[in-house]
Amino acid sequence: MNSSEKTTQLMAKAICPFFSLGEKVLDGWEARPIGGDNYMVKRSDGSETIVSVGKETRAGMVVLDKNENLMVGEWTVVVGENIQKGWEAKPARGKGNFWIKQDDGKWNPAKVGDDFLGQGIVSIDKYNNLAIGNSSLKILKKKYELALLVLKGQEKGGFVSYFNYIEPNNSSNRKDGTKGVFYPSRDGKQPSKFCEYGPDGGLYSTAVFWPSKDQTFSCGNIRSLDIAIKEAALFQQIKDFEKEAKELETEPCNIYGYDDAKKELADINSNSWKENRFNVTMGHSLFRLKNNKKMKRLY
Repeated sequence: MNSSEKTTQLMAKAICPFFSLGEKVLDGWEARPIGGDNYMVKRSDGSETIVSVGKETRAGMVVLDKNENLMVGEWTVVVGENIQKGWEAKPARGKGNFWIKQDDGKWNPAKVGDDFLGQGIVSIDKYNNLAIGNSSLKILKKKYELALLVLKGQEKGGFVSYFNYIEPNNSSNRKDGTKGVFYPSRDGKQPSKFCEYGPDGGLYSTAVFWPSKDQTFSCGNIRSLDIAIKEAALFQQIKDFEKEAKELETEPCNIYGYDDAKKELADINSNSWKENRFNVTMGHSLFRLKNNKKMKRLY
């Protein structure tokens, strides 16, 4: 293997899948086919109405989406019967395996053919929903995934990395990733981080990774490059205010704009990050995780 191949060799990989049923899903509503292009729509209050695919209603045109659910205008109505309100299911690795979220917000594993927490046998119904006893659950479909690839090549004191946005059947997948540098935690007290290149060629932190409490997955917080650049500018502005205050032999809070900059920086740090769960499939040590091959993944 030559030096060029070594620097492009994959060293670590972390994936965060995102699931969805569609746009603006109406919880507690369901639709069932009643012949031809007609569907009986049952509202959350129990009332019913008939709609037809291809026909206009007061809420908009009625169509079937790619998940075979009904769309009425901008709203999605799940096709099925006895849909359990507030519950969701999404696929797990392995045939017939799912994760089920009940209305308490907790996810529990389930398998087709097995009993689910004493509530009934898990099966797939005629609408391809997940059934538990006499109730059915909508199954979320994978909409896209974020994939962080860390290579062995080194750059700017870290490892060359790419963040890829991967959608089903998209020919641009893995070809249009965002290049950056991945920095593993050096002391175990600070998070590992992914820094993205800005228009000025500088590196800005757009993702940080902490190990979960049981060290089986990574908690990844992500934000936009624009926000990261704004944070860096505010941080530098605050340092300039403090320098000016020192030269004037006064407190920084007496410098006009200092308090506003501090408040804006605090708001960014509190509200700009979006928390996600990443499954690390390779290079666990870079994320300070256990390499547990028996762990059931969330997708």
